[in-house]
Amino acid sequence: MRCIGLAQAWESLGGKAEFACTGAPLARLAEEGLPVNAIRSLRGSMDDAHETAALLKSKQAVWAALDGYHFTADFQKLLMDQGIKTLVVDDNQDCRFYHANIVVNPNLHAKEKMFRDREVHTRLLLGPEYAFLRKEFWESSKMQRRPPQKAANILITLGGADPHNTTLKAIRAVKLNTGFNLHAKVLAGQSNPHIQSLEEELKDAPGVELIRDAKNMAELMAWADFAVSAAGSTCWEMAASGLPGIYIVLADNQKNIAAELHGRGAGINLGWRAGVTKFTIWGTIKHLMEFKDRLERMSKAGQAITDGLGAKRTVNIMMEQ
Repeated sequence: MRCIGLAQAWESLGGKAEFACTGAPLARLAEEGLPVNAIRSLRGSMDDAHETAALLKSKQAVWAALDGYHFTADFQKLLMDQGIKTLVVDDNQDCRFYHANIVVNPNLHAKEKMFRDREVHTRLLLGPEYAFLRKEFWESSKMQRRPPQKAANILITLGGADPHNTTLKAIRAVKLNTGFNLHAKVLAGQSNPHIQSLEEELKDAPGVELIRDAKNMAELMAWADFAVSAAGSTCWEMAASGLPGIYIVLADNQKNIAAELHGRGAGINLGWRAGVTKFTIWGTIKHLMEFKDRLERMSKAGQAITDGLGAKRTVNIMMEQ
């Protein structure tokens, strides 16, 4: 849902933004007050490309922003051939060729050599300075996070769906606590299929609160001393907010992100979810609660990575073209 941040930045500079998509995001986008156009064709198919192009033409759209693994080189070329300026977000060099005006890869591991096969005029925007954060995080980098006297507030956010129920493992880790006065807020999205098991586990977990479909992420991150998180796009919100992270890799495309954040000192990478136990998580939590000076260093390292203004920065470049 990072393109919400791009849409908000576009509108903040006087433009109008609408979404075209299929499936689950429709309700969430509507909640954000952004117009949504449903695409009925098979996602990523050439029928999808033609339907999308027709929609863009009917709306007299100047730009199309594509974010998803299914937007192939052929899909991009069809839009470009019809005179539609195109921005492609690509985290992992997913296309054999890039037919785009702009390609954005907001990750620390992004390198120009990943995108050699592209149009001559394609501009590359690489690194977290171009990460799309929603407007609630645009002021985050200005926030001076005070080192906690005693780290006690933990945010657990392991993806909106969390199909493997890693959140349950994190709750069980927190329940190993016997000596710390800690509080934890556990986030679960609308599409999480494990709510019943999470609620059952929390019946004997004082100080641990389950929050469904949170709408105030910036506020929750400001409340927390550190987080147990997946290494997806949420990590850039955490970095801009100066929120240290204990990262668990839930998908292949998160491996490099977790490793880079660990290397920069902004987080602790616990690795692939299957190898992470409740004891691993609790041991790391306990370490951070005992050594708050490390939390302060991690916080500063995160804010040095991104200032939260990547969406605005990208829109300014789009408007120049």
